[in-house]
Amino acid sequence: MLIKRILILLSVLSLSAETFAGTVILKADDFGRGSGWDQFLLYVVNNDIPVNIGIIVSDISNERKIKTRDLIKWMAPHEQQFAFFYHGHDHNCDIASSIFLTGSGERQSKIINSDLRALFSIGIVTTAFGGPCNHGNKYTGLSLESNGFKQWLLPYVRTTGFNGETFTNRVNIESTPGKINISNFLKELDDFPENYNDTIVLQFHPGMWKTGDMNSFERAISAINRKNWSYRLLK
Repeated sequence: MLIKRILILLSVLSLSAETFAGTVILKADDFGRGSGWDQFLLYVVNNDIPVNIGIIVSDISNERKIKTRDLIKWMAPHEQQFAFFYHGHDHNCDIASSIFLTGSGERQSKIINSDLRALFSIGIVTTAFGGPCNHGNKYTGLSLESNGFKQWLLPYVRTTGFNGETFTNRVNIESTPGKINISNFLKELDDFPENYNDTIVLQFHPGMWKTGDMNSFERAISAINRKNWSYRLLK
């Protein structure tokens, strides 16, 4: 009887530990752009950290093609640590011409479909979307749904027509793109209650990082790990 009670108690404790555990989605934008990707990828591989990487489709066919494809080749033996998400065709953030702000549903769907085929041609399959500058309009949800997407990162519009998962709880690790504010991030992280069991998104731009930013990212990862939170890949 005593052994049975102990087993029940251990089961309850285990369930509690699992229930009250936050999840972190590391959202690394603008794959291949900037000089900081090498140091970032080396760090996450050496420390077994899962990362979701935003790939811009035009970068696999323009002047960044060689750099982008070289990085993909280097990452291949470690593919279990990485997932790509669709980060738009050309990262146009202009409010007057951005496809995900001004485009009709038909136009968005056509471009998305073409981009997915381009990614497939180099071995990348994704069902996750994070718009350039987190853009989207009233047609984006249905356009993503019709192209088989299952996850949408940081949608700042109504996700009408989209039936997949949406992740809106962003915790700021950069004060501006490419510049980590570690003190602000650590404060935000400390504000989460011990029983937090939802998902947060950390969006950042490692290609723009200097050595000091990389050091700050390592501090951020250490803080997350001390909370015993898990990391999620969007596959």
